[in-house]
Amino acid sequence: MTITQTLSRLAAVFALGLFCAPAMAQNDVVTPPPETIAEWEAACASGTMQACMEIAVLSATGNGMPLDTAKGFALITQTCAAGLPMGCYNLGVFHEQGIGIPVDNSKAAEAHTKGCDLGSPDSCYNLALLAANGMGIQQDYAMAARLYQRACDDNYALACSNLGALYQYGQGFAADPVAARVLYKEACDKGSALGCSNLGQMMSRGFGGATDHDTAFTLYTDACAKGVPEACSNLGAAYDNGWGVAVNRKRAAELFEQSCDAGLAGGCNNLGLSLVNGTGTARNTARGFAMFNLACDEGFAEGCYNAGVCYANGVGVGKNLEKAKAYMRRAVAIDPAHAMAKQALSVL
Repeated sequence: MTITQTLSRLAAVFALGLFCAPAMAQNDVVTPPPETIAEWEAACASGTMQACMEIAVLSATGNGMPLDTAKGFALITQTCAAGLPMGCYNLGVFHEQGIGIPVDNSKAAEAHTKGCDLGSPDSCYNLALLAANGMGIQQDYAMAARLYQRACDDNYALACSNLGALYQYGQGFAADPVAARVLYKEACDKGSALGCSNLGQMMSRGFGGATDHDTAFTLYTDACAKGVPEACSNLGAAYDNGWGVAVNRKRAAELFEQSCDAGLAGGCNNLGLSLVNGTGTARNTARGFAMFNLACDEGFAEGCYNAGVCYANGVGVGKNLEKAKAYMRRAVAIDPAHAMAKQALSVL
């Protein structure tokens, strides 16, 4: 028995940024000269908390100083206790990343709460991430929305994008694509490449406003150049379908591979389609199946469905109806509304 469903391509994907890993804040992004480090150490010994924060980060990262996470944690704890907003933010990051201590998201939430109350938009943003994902504190989308809004108002561009995602998907309140589109534009205008990518997706699909493939193509191009893998996959979809640009399936396949190499499951799925169909690249069904399987293992329902189709029809892998059914079940488990996977299960 074979199934007649076609392989499924994800036309475009959103980059929500809801799990963006925090980074420690430090004034100098390059290794400071020894004399500057000596000055900071002297200032820290005299009670200057900003200097203590710099030394804490250098110690915790081994940047210009011997790696000493215990020293870093002790100093960063001191800066937060003294009321330094970015000290509390960094203390939260220490707890989130387990720098010299066990990972403890509840303590991270405490530190970010204090940092946010002291005026750190970075802490407000990270606390919103914890609330949105139920990490260390109870999941609370309404709380996350308030915190994202506060950080967004303080020009934290990624917070505007994440707030847009909550409005788009109706997490914490009724879905509002118009508000989501406005927030993605605000994020983009404030410099978030992620926000630009999401705005492009809204424009490409006519969510929350008029369809505008030309502007979407420009937004994808810029965001992809800035390292947003979702934008690269969406740019590939534009080339593949002729949205805002002439059809160029070779370029589409290159972009799908670029996004897949960056870890985007949707890009791997799309690359799999190009390989199985031989569009824009040499036909290689075995590698195409491997891409679907990779996307599935990353929790991407379309990848599971497509791997199931391959097993059902012996494309790139030996025909095996039991494995086909197993992959279709995985697709439905990830996305209970996946109609094609459900239909496939009904005939296998």
